[in-house]
Amino acid sequence: MNTIDIDAVGREKLSGSSLNKPIAVNSGRIVTFEHAPFTGVFEASSGNLPSYSAKSFRLTNASSSNIDVGQKQVFFSKQFEGSTEGLAVDSPSLSLSTETDPTPLGQSEVLKLVHDTASSAYHTVNSVGTDNVIFRVYFKIESLSADIQPIGLYTNISGLDINHPAAAIRVTNSLDIVARVGYNNINFSSASKVTLNTWHRASISLAGTQFSCHVEIFNGSSYVSLNSQEQIDSYGNGLLSELGTQGQYVIGVSSEGEAVHYVDGLEGFVTTGGSEKLLAGETKEYFCQTSLDEFNVSAPCSGYFRR
Repeated sequence: MNTIDIDAVGREKLSGSSLNKPIAVNSGRIVTFEHAPFTGVFEASSGNLPSYSAKSFRLTNASSSNIDVGQKQVFFSKQFEGSTEGLAVDSPSLSLSTETDPTPLGQSEVLKLVHDTASSAYHTVNSVGTDNVIFRVYFKIESLSADIQPIGLYTNISGLDINHPAAAIRVTNSLDIVARVGYNNINFSSASKVTLNTWHRASISLAGTQFSCHVEIFNGSSYVSLNSQEQIDSYGNGLLSELGTQGQYVIGVSSEGEAVHYVDGLEGFVTTGGSEKLLAGETKEYFCQTSLDEFNVSAPCSGYFRR
């Protein structure tokens, strides 16, 4: 059975996140769930589950001991479902629109940014601090003549104008991946180039006054890492040490010159210490926001997932 989110009914265009939601059907005697068939299998050791794009998965604990299953908690999510509402720009030359595109999240309505000069789009989000916080965005670059920043965190809006982020991921005009803190670009010990016209996923993980960056390329079913993930210090005026004391974050997407790029699924997560027990021999179904690696396990396990 195909389903649609009731909030999306009547829209001219739909995003992948609005389609095929789980639905309860009451026959009068029993409640069942109608799903699309499982589309893949996975195995995992302890830690995060594999980076497969998925809406749900079934996990089996085939061991003789219980397994702890944890999940990142979403505190902010911006899906561009036919609207740029909530985004502001720092230059009238920046054009924002939405287009339908096949993304890692499915056939989705995405944000298109056309820069004629240095400019940014930004959104403010209530702060949850800087401990165990992850920001993530999906991005695709069509063309660029200068550095692009698919995601950056700022203490205030003026930091956008002077290009002074507390933590950011940048793609240079030669398609190299670098981190940025304040006015400084920082190279990773190893990194591959970004590929034009291909969807990637970028994540910034905060740990107090340090952060790490991760950029992955989507290969059609899973994500392949493009860079090493060193801890980077961000202490000082306008940096993470200051951001952690404020009531809001400013999240920016920007370019230093002419460029055309797309973003989708701008989200923030908190990694909590909470978890639940999957008993020995038990199988259970879980629901994802966008991918399996939102979940972590304390021991090896296996399962099936749906897109």
